[in-house]
Amino acid sequence: MKRLFPLLALWITSCGEVKTGGFETSDLQARVHRKDGSPVASARVWLVRSRGDSAPAMALDSSWTDASGLANFPVPADGPMGLGLDVQREDSLGMAPLAFGSTSRASVLLSPSHDLSIPADSNGAPRCFVPGSHFASRSQSEGSGAVISLPQGTWDLAIARGAAAPMVTPFVVTKDSVVVVRPPVSDTDTGFREPFFPEGPNISMDSFQVQGRRYAVDRSFLPGWIVRKDTFSNSSFRQGSGSSSSSDSAFLTSGPARIPAFPDTINGQILTVLESARLPETGFIAMRFLFSQPLPADSGRYLHFELNDELGSGAFLNLNPRMRTISDSFQIQPRGSFLDSAQGMQTPEQKLSSQIWYFFWTPGIVEVRNSEGFVGVLRSSQDMAGRPTLKVTLGAFVPTPSSQVNLVSTRLYLPR
Repeated sequence: MKRLFPLLALWITSCGEVKTGGFETSDLQARVHRKDGSPVASARVWLVRSRGDSAPAMALDSSWTDASGLANFPVPADGPMGLGLDVQREDSLGMAPLAFGSTSRASVLLSPSHDLSIPADSNGAPRCFVPGSHFASRSQSEGSGAVISLPQGTWDLAIARGAAAPMVTPFVVTKDSVVVVRPPVSDTDTGFREPFFPEGPNISMDSFQVQGRRYAVDRSFLPGWIVRKDTFSNSSFRQGSGSSSSSDSAFLTSGPARIPAFPDTINGQILTVLESARLPETGFIAMRFLFSQPLPADSGRYLHFELNDELGSGAFLNLNPRMRTISDSFQIQPRGSFLDSAQGMQTPEQKLSSQIWYFFWTPGIVEVRNSEGFVGVLRSSQDMAGRPTLKVTLGAFVPTPSSQVNLVSTRLYLPR
């Protein structure tokens, strides 16, 4: 019976939801955890063998973590030399190159990943990887460069161009930015190394590039929101008094209201209007929202954006779920001197579901993007009349229950 007990225990374990590599014995153990130390279940873990700086690591096997964040592997027949771990769960990554150098147990920190864009040169798109990891870059459209996803931490990134040996550059990835760490320049190193910035826009980054131009966050910026509650019904409209806010976040609410002429009847709606202070002549505004319930599922609400100059010329975008059957209702619309230039290919559902929005403007251009990509661009034959303002409105239709949208953060990026 003593010989049968381990087999019985293994059979019982295999009947549960634990996903393993399918081995009868496990000599190497990986624990996947988050920053607070909590285990991560159902993460995919790769056992990899490093090939140094010459190429991405080789994936030997993969497994899935159990409820305790553990995954097990046998020691390969050719030994533990150069073994490490890669981990992925949804949009988070973890890397632990050479984790099993002197131990049979290793831990991997799982962190949100960030995309780093490396531009192409005369040799085409580069090949990028972290030595000791099998994660590698992917090519951008039309060969414009390569993109690699990196978790938070400090990583040596190998960048190979053409037939040349890879150049290894340290990068620090934080929750807000990717920064090139420049090593001291030796007396014999006279070459200029161009810094790399992630392709943007990206609200989680301190800087990014768009079409070869760099934009950096303005840390002194506050949107100076004027928050106003308006009330309307089929027969009346009352504009509320505005209050100023020095925060980059705000709450937008909508819901039923009583019109003063009919105090005993709920026959109107309250909407919230946010209007920024005057913005610079050129820049990117990035906004991250959090919905109390998904906008596509709530056909009673609408979210409205306006970016206009002092004479009302500019652009507006109305995200109204009730209008999803009308083909052009979700397109960016021109006002005043601006004309339609190009529209993206996003579906109404993509726009309704996006919680991150970007507005880019110059004196003669207004462009809108979101977390799904390009939405549309408008152009004007004449410059804006003064500096623009951005207005965000959360409205509702009668009758609609109360709802809320949280503007989590607002960031301004300026050209550098």
